[in-house]
Amino acid sequence: MTQEPALKVRDLNYRHPSYDDAALQQIDALYRGGRHWRDMVATWLPQAPAEGTQLWKERKARATYTNYVATILDLIVSQLFGAAPMLDVSGDNGADADAGLQEEAERLSLAADGEATPLATLAREGMTEALRFQRSWALVELPATSQAEFASRADQQAAGATRAYIRTFPTRSVINWRMRGNRVVWMVAREDLQEQAEPLKPPEQVTRFTVVDEAYIRVFERRRAIDNREPLSDDDEVQEVSRVEHGRKSPDGRPLCPVVVLELPAGLYAGGKLHDPAVGLTRSENDLDWALYRGANELLVIRDAHMEPDVPVLGHGYYLRITDPNGEAYYTGPSGASMALLAERVRERRSELYRIVQQMALAADPSAGSLSASAASKAQDWTASDRMLSSYADEIRGWLQELCRQVLSVRLAGVLAPDQVRIGGLDGWQRETTESFLAQAAAAIEAKAMSPTFTALLAMEQARRVLADAARPADFDVIDRAVDEAAAGLALP
Repeated sequence: MTQEPALKVRDLNYRHPSYDDAALQQIDALYRGGRHWRDMVATWLPQAPAEGTQLWKERKARATYTNYVATILDLIVSQLFGAAPMLDVSGDNGADADAGLQEEAERLSLAADGEATPLATLAREGMTEALRFQRSWALVELPATSQAEFASRADQQAAGATRAYIRTFPTRSVINWRMRGNRVVWMVAREDLQEQAEPLKPPEQVTRFTVVDEAYIRVFERRRAIDNREPLSDDDEVQEVSRVEHGRKSPDGRPLCPVVVLELPAGLYAGGKLHDPAVGLTRSENDLDWALYRGANELLVIRDAHMEPDVPVLGHGYYLRITDPNGEAYYTGPSGASMALLAERVRERRSELYRIVQQMALAADPSAGSLSASAASKAQDWTASDRMLSSYADEIRGWLQELCRQVLSVRLAGVLAPDQVRIGGLDGWQRETTESFLAQAAAAIEAKAMSPTFTALLAMEQARRVLADAARPADFDVIDRAVDEAAAGLALP
């Protein structure tokens, strides 16, 4: 590798205009919870203008977090991956794939990262990353042996040098990029790591920049002793430690950057939509807890003109005697009205958080919110959720298809066309809903529990599920009349 003058940190540390690490850090903490949330407790519970520092410190120490964000996002992912993604390949013009292509596709499905992570697991992690941060980045990488010299292609394959694999980057590490349409032109990732080569040697602080464009995959590093507490300066130099001329081509023959990004549309970016409601909810929950804590011990009020000026001793084994005929002693505390308002606010904000996903589904299918609460409206709600999950499935399929196409193209020293690689599966929620519905209907029939009215309603609901967009409202009216007539014939005399 030709040595060039060392670059400085500032040369690689530029940020994309849409990159906001503070916002990404907050979403990350809301999803992961635990110490990640507690490290940012001052962000969630800022100091009030008239609040003393010691009191604020005590309030922060009492704070807790109920992690609804992870529950919601993980539920979406679990529904989406009820049926794992399946990689399917074919030859040119729809012919059957040859043995070599089929074998490599099976290997890729079993170990997408070149080690032991299945494609389905990598896809699941990528989708979770995109739901949290809107984007998920992956590089079609080659083993380190790819830069060695080989006498033949067979020797190169035998050494595993052509065994391309998928390497993902944490979204927060990708600090700069350029797009051309939906394709990446170049990308810069910065990772701050602690690495230890051997167990008896001290670890090192490593700042690593990975720069990928349409010609090269380049890696720059700055290494420092583990006990060096000085922050990295823009003027510090970084050394180029690796440069790979990858030579990737798109199906139309143009240079291709081997980075593929899964970027969710704004309407499907669940993490961004959940951020503000989640912050509001955690503040309300802790406001209520703090109010209860502060108001739990009522204040003792004593009025006695004859009492000595010293503070009376109170506690177990003591009693209080009032000698003033007009004196009195009583406890006073909050009325409870403010507590009730705080509790109601917590309930409202919790409901608001869960409504976010429903609103996303309605955005995918606006007609779902136009019906009254009936069997028909529930069918429309199911259709809305189905369309939202189908939109997610389309996004993840497109991402996986391009990644797998590039990996297989490198492994087979060719350029596969997009239609030679297909991603199936990712439709488990549809299968589960239909199978569950039919199983329940069959159980009702066997139990002879179906009345003519139940039969009619069941048939109407199933017609709307199965036909969905394939029929017009007028067609459903005709079906409903026919079902009613058939049900009338089943009625007992």
